[in-house]
Amino acid sequence: MSGRGSAWALGTCWDLSGHCLAGGKHKAAPGPEGHLGICQLYAANACCSSKVAQEISSTPLNIYWNRCGNLSPRCEQYLQRVECFYCCSPSAARWPHPQRPTAVLEVPLCLSFCEKWYTACQDDLTCAHNWVSDWQRGPQGNNCSQDCVSYHQVSA
Repeated sequence: MSGRGSAWALGTCWDLSGHCLAGGKHKAAPGPEGHLGICQLYAANACCSSKVAQEISSTPLNIYWNRCGNLSPRCEQYLQRVECFYCCSPSAARWPHPQRPTAVLEVPLCLSFCEKWYTACQDDLTCAHNWVSDWQRGPQGNNCSQDCVSYHQVSA
């Protein structure tokens, strides 16, 4: 299924809504964006600007995932896909976090996507079990509030 009324997000087809998540780096309403680089999937009806998409594709990825050191290329690719969905897809607005409206909660994911994501990242390091709440927020952004462990250890 493709076209203006739908988009593939993390392996699932959803109807595009007319809303974006509140605040943060999201636009007020989705609309066309010409050049979204790795987030091009959402260009026809994006909740992000080309500047935000460029930040997602920057190397090293300057988002909270790499607070324990550089990520493997495979893991970084999966995290970029997730960030593209979060920032650019109007479908992300279907699952706003009740206490943090700029975050999402309980987004359904395909088991096959989760298994491939885990395989790609299992040896990489993270310091968060929950990417919404397990951070010390400071002037430089989100920082670790726990020790760095492998994704495999987090899931154990």
